[in-house]
Parts: sequence; C-alpha cells; structure tokens
Amino acid sequence: DFDKELLLPIIETNKMKKMNIKRRSTRLQSQHIDRLHDTEHQPSQAAKILLSQMSTLSRDKHDEDPFQRSGFVFGGVCREMRRRYDHYKSDFLDAFSLNCFVSLVFMFIACLAPALTFGG
Repeated sequence: DFDKELLLPIIETNKMKKMNIKRRSTRLQSQHIDRLHDTEHQPSQAAKILLSQMSTLSRDKHDEDPFQRSGFVFGGVCREMRRRYDHYKSDFLDAFSLNCFVSLVFMFIACLAPALTFGG
C-alpha cells in the first residue's frame, strides 16, 4: 500500500535526470566532433612530439629481439635484468622496509608456534 502522490515526485526526478544525462552526452559528443574537425587540419606541437617519441620507441623495440640468441649461458636472463633493472630495483628496496620485516617475523612466529606446541 503506497501513496501515488509520494511516488510521483520520485518518478519525475528520475525522468529529469535521464533527460539531463542525454543532453550532456549529446553536447559532449558534438563538442568532441568539433574538436576532431579542428585538430584534423592542424596538428598541435604536442602531437608532433608524441609522434616522434612513438617512432623512436618503436625503433628501440625493433632493435631488441627477445628471441635472439646471446651466445652464452643465461645471456637472455642477463639482458632482461639489465633492461628491467629500474623496475627490479624498487622491488628490492621495498623488501627492506619496516612493514615487510614485521610481516616476515610475524609469519615466521605464526608458522613456528604450532610446530613447537604440537611437536610436529
């Protein structure tokens, strides 16, 4: 048992919200289309810089073939370590943080306590 007078404002506000969302989306689409037409005729300086950087990155990727044999044992692993050292460096430095050390001690004690208690 509900009151129609109570539900009417809720339904009306939902309709208004949907209409506003439609208006916004059509306005954004038209603005986006206008921007595309403006930028098609004259590329900006930032776009030129990005294109030049993308071309150099693609050349760098083509220079390094990951399947190329190095000629010595574990040469591919060494090459990957040199290439990704910056990423690995942060991982190793994170291992020496206080939070990591505390969790390591906690896990050691949590695993050791039942073994000492029950003799297993």
